[in-house]
Amino acid sequence: MKILFVGLGNLGSQVLDLFLLHTPGNHTFLVAGRNQEYLKERTNLSLFAATQLGVYPDITSTYMDVANIDQTAQTISSFNPDLIFCAITAQRWLTIAELPKPLFETLLRAQPGPWLPLTLLPVYQLMQAVQQSGVDAQVINGSFPDTINAVVSKVGLAPTVGIGNLANTVPAVRRSIALHLKVPVERVEILFFGHHYAHHRLLSDGDTGGARFHLTALVNGRTLSTPPDPMAWSEPILSGETKQASKWFSLKV
Repeated sequence: MKILFVGLGNLGSQVLDLFLLHTPGNHTFLVAGRNQEYLKERTNLSLFAATQLGVYPDITSTYMDVANIDQTAQTISSFNPDLIFCAITAQRWLTIAELPKPLFETLLRAQPGPWLPLTLLPVYQLMQAVQQSGVDAQVINGSFPDTINAVVSKVGLAPTVGIGNLANTVPAVRRSIALHLKVPVERVEILFFGHHYAHHRLLSDGDTGGARFHLTALVNGRTLSTPPDPMAWSEPILSGETKQASKWFSLKV
């Protein structure tokens, strides 16, 4: 399989390392971006780490600027990837934390709206290039997919799938149930669907802010009752306590 990585910042570099170490089979990786010096350094770091663990990936890097749709399409066409992982943005999320505190707090209350275009534009440009290339590749978007994928789908350019943020909440929910029921956490399964906002609001304020979601939990294949109130199951995730878990989860009979 040929796998193209577009964007190798905080998210992209971590996902690349996971792909190199945990994707079975023989694959060819190409990492593309504008900063060639950084790309070479970071891909070499991933390569050396993998080699240290007994994995020997085929990985190279190349210059690509998604703002140049023709050049991006040519790069995609030449490599002919089976899979594209997108982790591009014009500005990373935590950049606003470097601003003076009053301004940072104001922007934080505004949620993702003010900087949505900073991620939407490069993903839109990439998807235009994918379409222009004629390559039949599966595209995984890791750049704010909850919103971006829905927007670009309106013009027929939706990626295949996003990675979502709710997955970051799942381990805490699983462990909460496992500790309460005194079962190994690997026996607990979670099916959790919702918007990015639900995840963000849950971890920052302890509730979903009215955002709709669906949660199904299973232990040893048996379904548990859905928590009636998001506040009930979000509090222990935030505090690390699980002593009240019995109020939220019970085996259906």
